[in-house]
Amino acid sequence: MVIRTIANRVGTIEIDQNTFYFLQPLSAFKTEEMEQIERAYEKQMQQVTGDLTFISAQEISFQSGQVRFEYDLTDLHGFNALKAMAFEDKLTYYLSLVQLAQQSEINVLWQKENFVLNKEASILHVMVAENNMMPLSNEKDRLSAVKELIIISLTRLNQVYGRPRRTDFLEQSDEVIRFAETIYLRLQSLEEIESYILDVANQVEEQKKAKQQERELAKQNETKWSVTMASLRESLQRLPSYTKLAQENRAKPATGGNKKLFVGVAAVLLAAFGLNVVLTQATENAQETESGEVAGGELNLTDVYRAGLLGDTDGVLESLESVDYSELEAADQEVLNRLYVEQGQYEKALHHQPELLGSIAEQLSREGDLEGLELLQDTTDEPSDVVEFELAATEEEWTRIIELRNQVELTNRRVDTVLAAFITEKDFQGAKGFLEKHNLTDEKFMSYVLEAEKEALQLEELQAEKQKVEEVIEKENDKKATKKAEERLKEIDQEIEEIAKRA
Repeated sequence: MVIRTIANRVGTIEIDQNTFYFLQPLSAFKTEEMEQIERAYEKQMQQVTGDLTFISAQEISFQSGQVRFEYDLTDLHGFNALKAMAFEDKLTYYLSLVQLAQQSEINVLWQKENFVLNKEASILHVMVAENNMMPLSNEKDRLSAVKELIIISLTRLNQVYGRPRRTDFLEQSDEVIRFAETIYLRLQSLEEIESYILDVANQVEEQKKAKQQERELAKQNETKWSVTMASLRESLQRLPSYTKLAQENRAKPATGGNKKLFVGVAAVLLAAFGLNVVLTQATENAQETESGEVAGGELNLTDVYRAGLLGDTDGVLESLESVDYSELEAADQEVLNRLYVEQGQYEKALHHQPELLGSIAEQLSREGDLEGLELLQDTTDEPSDVVEFELAATEEEWTRIIELRNQVELTNRRVDTVLAAFITEKDFQGAKGFLEKHNLTDEKFMSYVLEAEKEALQLEELQAEKQKVEEVIEKENDKKATKKAEERLKEIDQEIEEIAKRA
């Protein structure tokens, strides 16, 4: 597919696969002699010898009243490829733009189609430049042109007619918005822009170092946490009667105390156990009889929880149910309700704490327990939006998730689910609107959406390039060129596969 764009008022830019053409009517030159036109072009290119920014034409020809300049763009990428890049990776190309604009002796066509990227070398290239016989007419001065190109690369826009809206930006972090506003509205010279971009690049580098230090510190903390858990296990082993209880539990396994259940309630049991140790330790000697039973027939929750930590969660449930719920401490009530949830007795848990409905539904969804969610829905008097949402999340019904997004309490997991639904439906604007509506300013959410949007743009670019390369392979007769195209096709397929894996 050939892409055509008007350039230099009366000229035309044509892009056909890896070939770039600039066509200008002969009447737009200062001479009608092709020899003088070619000589002027050669002289202009000699002035920029050694400057990798400029790409020279492979051929200059005359066709149907127009002079045609032909350029080879193999392995290069159009300016719009910047849109799919991370913000920090764009900065080096912005510096190239500014430095090109600062070369007052050279005038180039300030149009995005006239710029391409060399990703391997992180260099921006330009094709069409003015010479003595071919004047260029730019609608905007260099400063305005640089500002516009930077804004275009940061947004969905292809033309800038005024201050862009926040929703126009591909990456809507405060850092990017502040950068764009500073460039577009505040800085008044190319020198100021260059200095500011360098400052931002330095800040980005410092942030990378700081994040690396945070990761290293996190690893150290993980090691410390492992040591702490080992110490906790040792402490439990030193508690009274632990050895005897452990032996009894090994001889008689607890019924219903499966591994999943034990892990689910262990933290709550441990907290309740610690609390009861503290509350009963001061009066333990006075309450105990010679037989070791608690005086007055009261329930010894310390022993109950100790047994629960060893796997006898059914025993904990039976003991707690033997006491009136209103007489239980808050921590003990929490243990009881957690056990109800873990054992699927949702109606009992909701009878005591109706507000648990959302967290129960979310936990079942997290475990992929569709049957449990359906059972939970049956326990409610009326269909619950939050259970419907979690059912939709479990079955990946993306449209239904989007419909219910504003009817549920938004936990971090539900926000992730809604964003995944929008992204799957390729509705990136909807995802951003959702975050703005609910004032979800956490950068990780927006970064998630923007990264997905950039990958979608990158995928579109790769698929378009793949189509062009396949056309080259089909039509090309040169074996060397065909082999090179086939190698590039393999690279493209690999890049597409990597994006698919991350999706």
